Amino acid sequence: MKMLRKRIVALLAAGAMLTGTLAGCGNSDSGSKAASTSGSSAKTEAQSASSESKSSSSSAASGTSGSEAKGGNDLISDYASYETVEAADFISRDSFKLSGDVSKEYTIAYVAGNMGSAYFYAGPTETQKYIESLGCKCLISDADADLATQVNQIENFITQGVDAIIINVVDPPSGVSEALQKAADAGIPVAAVDSMLDENFENYLAFIGSDNYALGFSCGVAAANHLVELYGEVKGTCGVFDGVEGNAVAQLIYDGFWDGVASIQEDHKLEEVSHLYGGAWTEEAGLQMAEDMLVANEHIDIMFAISDPFLMGALTACERAGRSEMFMCGRDGDKAALKAVKDGTAVKFIAGQDPVGMGIIATDLVLSYLENGTLPEARILRLAPIEAGVDNIDEVYDPDAAF
Repeated sequence: MKMLRKRIVALLAAGAMLTGTLAGCGNSDSGSKAASTSGSSAKTEAQSASSESKSSSSSAASGTSGSEAKGGNDLISDYASYETVEAADFISRDSFKLSGDVSKEYTIAYVAGNMGSAYFYAGPTETQKYIESLGCKCLISDADADLATQVNQIENFITQGVDAIIINVVDPPSGVSEALQKAADAGIPVAAVDSMLDENFENYLAFIGSDNYALGFSCGVAAANHLVELYGEVKGTCGVFDGVEGNAVAQLIYDGFWDGVASIQEDHKLEEVSHLYGGAWTEEAGLQMAEDMLVANEHIDIMFAISDPFLMGALTACERAGRSEMFMCGRDGDKAALKAVKDGTAVKFIAGQDPVGMGIIATDLVLSYLENGTLPEARILRLAPIEAGVDNIDEVYDPDAAF
């Protein structure tokens, strides 16, 4: 993705792991943690290892005015007026704020895919608080990872006449396209968060999510910088904890990690000695994978986990085995992982996501459309990684945060 790669210097910033302030840190009422990142305004063309995307647009934060009267035909016409492109820059929680109060009490439905983890619970519940703080109403549904249930929930919200829908789609995303088309036909704007809608469906307002490649890249930079400090160059052994082989999102994170390593030393000598798949994204799976990895390898310099539950399970295994030689890093940013950094464990770096910020931005976008007919210039919008390491953990870790 060309525009995606332009953002990656945000994760390098003069080779420093942990400096600067994340633009996505906003709205103190959101219940989410403050964040830091490395110079997120700097951009480069340095990375080109990942796949191309439909990507143009110079600014995500400004929008174009759509139709004043909101109806099914107007909404679909407005959707057709702009292409599905990815913003060139990371967005922040403040990118699409309304300039004043809303004119009425809108009802926004948040259709959650699965609220069974802290990450997926924080998104809808904290977004609900934000929506209510604006004088509007929020209805939440939980599909419990079941596609048929989510389709039924969407159709029920349409029948109830909600003003807008925010959705974290259940796999496969194509399964909800027909229901979301009904929302478009009814003049109900839809914003997707965290998980992309089907690539062949374009009747939605925006997608707001993380840059998974950048999350992996950030971890790779941190790991490589650690090895330079330890050995004077990027060399050693690395073990990877992964979910399901062939998962597209996990592959982006993985590719980003190794590109991040190479960005510090192109001819690096960091060898992947183990790449294990845990299936379920749980601490138990991380524990089992790490036990196997530790038995098979007398020394491991880097442990990289695609998700924090794997990382925390792996940390337990390392502590039980009395092993602390490794630099552990992972992607998600939940409180347990951040606390592990703060407590001085082998976990030294986390590239975090902001599920609450996704919901806040989605809310601002649908309300801007309902109030003013405003469309974002780019339909695909991404938040910068929240970088948390030893040097800035006190700025990032919030024990009272929702996630």
